[in-house]
Amino acid sequence: MCGGMPGKSGVCLVETESGRSTSKVLQLPNQSVSYGLFQINSKNWCRKGRKGGVCNIKCEDFLNDEISDDSRCAMQIFNRYGFQAWPGWVNKCRGRTLPDVSRC
Repeated sequence: MCGGMPGKSGVCLVETESGRSTSKVLQLPNQSVSYGLFQINSKNWCRKGRKGGVCNIKCEDFLNDEISDDSRCAMQIFNRYGFQAWPGWVNKCRGRTLPDVSRC
């Protein structure tokens, strides 16, 4: 997670949203589902079972260890809304000491 999103904030995002798990799936109260490392949501960004959403991808494609597609979609989200798009980052990373990524 050293390229793309700003380093320390990007690492904190992944740690708070998915615990660094590419296979995390979270059903939300609004009936949408968040998928994978970046917890990309099915409401706007992907579609279950078929390509779709803003990122034009199947949500299930975010559940494997090949994360280039996850990263591309996460960058689309970030470029549009910044880190505010992820509640985990807002609640646990913003304004806090962030992980050391100097070894990247």
